Amino acid sequence: MRKITAIVLSLVLLFALSVSASAAALTFLHKEYDAGSDSIYCYGNPLPAGGKLTVSAGSRVLENVSLSTLEKEHIPVTVYCLVECATSLSDKTRQQQQDVLLTFSSLMQEGDSMVLATLDGTLTESKPMFDKEIRDTAIETMSKGQVHHTNLYDGISQALVPLTTSTTYETNRVLVILCEGYDDGLSKVKPEELPQQIRDSGIPVYTVVLSPFGIQDRDLAHLQSFADASMGGFLTYPDREGIAPSVAARQVWDSIKGVSAIRIGAEELQGTDADQQLLIRYEVADTRYEDTILIRAVDVPEIAPTEEAPTETTGEGKKGSFFEDLPLPLLIGGGAAILVVLFLIVFLALRKKPADPLPEPEPVNPIMSEYDPKDENLFSADSFPGTTPFEGGDSIGSTTPVFEGNSFDGGYAPTAPVTGSFHVHAVAIMHPEVSADFYLIPNVETTFGRTEKAAVVLNSGDKKLSSCHGCLFWDGKMLLVQDRNSTNGTAVNGEICPPNVWLRLENGATLSAGQYEYRITFDET
Repeated sequence: MRKITAIVLSLVLLFALSVSASAAALTFLHKEYDAGSDSIYCYGNPLPAGGKLTVSAGSRVLENVSLSTLEKEHIPVTVYCLVECATSLSDKTRQQQQDVLLTFSSLMQEGDSMVLATLDGTLTESKPMFDKEIRDTAIETMSKGQVHHTNLYDGISQALVPLTTSTTYETNRVLVILCEGYDDGLSKVKPEELPQQIRDSGIPVYTVVLSPFGIQDRDLAHLQSFADASMGGFLTYPDREGIAPSVAARQVWDSIKGVSAIRIGAEELQGTDADQQLLIRYEVADTRYEDTILIRAVDVPEIAPTEEAPTETTGEGKKGSFFEDLPLPLLIGGGAAILVVLFLIVFLALRKKPADPLPEPEPVNPIMSEYDPKDENLFSADSFPGTTPFEGGDSIGSTTPVFEGNSFDGGYAPTAPVTGSFHVHAVAIMHPEVSADFYLIPNVETTFGRTEKAAVVLNSGDKKLSSCHGCLFWDGKMLLVQDRNSTNGTAVNGEICPPNVWLRLENGATLSAGQYEYRITFDET
């Protein structure tokens, strides 16, 4: 009897475990999302077709939602390729690497970009490359045999840092590791530490093992653990799977572009200034995918409510206009009278003696009225005690400060609209409708931001732009920019500007402030 009871209890336990396992939901969302002009895009692992999508905010189920993929929505992606270039690599391995990279390059569409990075104690990486010709040239001329050590684990750890912090890359970014799987033992990062770092990053990690002569099981297990820890990535070993490296590259690319894109209408998230936690659920057959994501209120696009056109009533309820009820002779006579009056008004206006010109208005800013911008001695070093003239400067995008702190404390920082002889034009890249034109006075700090607290209102509708975001300064030779402890920071050509440090802005450089990246051009009139 006891045996029968034990068997029954075991069966019940197994059934309960199977039910709970089948009921367990699979997480699938990536951590990043995009805010478009009228919608929010959330991204996740590729989902099977034919399921039911449900998105809810608290107890409210959102209606304007849809499921697609990066490929179908033409959403760009950045492929960060971490490439092993040790002197010990065989010619066959190098050729396999080149085949994989050139395949990626050929499959990329407009907006997609590639970053090439090499493995060593110090990470060396290129800028994102959008043009195929530039990518192919970089791949074919990539340095060969210049790296003596294969600090594989250090390289992976270092590559995850820019992928999770830099605003230069697209939101949809992936890490592709091309290596033999060998670490020289000099890496400070242990392989057991990397899976958690990969999980925390939320970045899909793909590993392409290029080792024609075999790889140790221990190293292969480490590489497999990295792919397993990532959100959506996987490992492929072309030689062991009996496929060409280019075929493996296509498999990786299909997975990258097959990432799910969940679109949510912005109007669904409006009406509150608080951040919103969304529950996204997708059910297909016996599988349920469920995950949450926090959408920040500042990222929700503003959409003005559309006004409905008044409907015209018909039948007895329709009322004619006032003029429709007047007799025709009265309408003709009234129109003639109006024409006569208009003729007399125009005739008298033409005969009227022109008025004397109005006197020049008084300057709004009394301090500004004391200066003549054309005075060559106005902005000399003696005019502003505490200022220090300087020459030279770094190249575009350098993070080396020209000088630190508020070195121009003796200078005038205007709060009224600025006029001067130095013309600056800022236009948002890919959004030419967002632009600003203003003038700077030499050797005068000019603040910019979202509100009139700054001398220049760069973009009053940008919630990510601080009220007084930063400061510009023209010394007669160089244009400088400084971040004034803004909420979301400032960057020059993708390089973050440390707060209260002056950096050089060359003609044509890009300035990231708020949600836009501006192309800065200038000339002195």
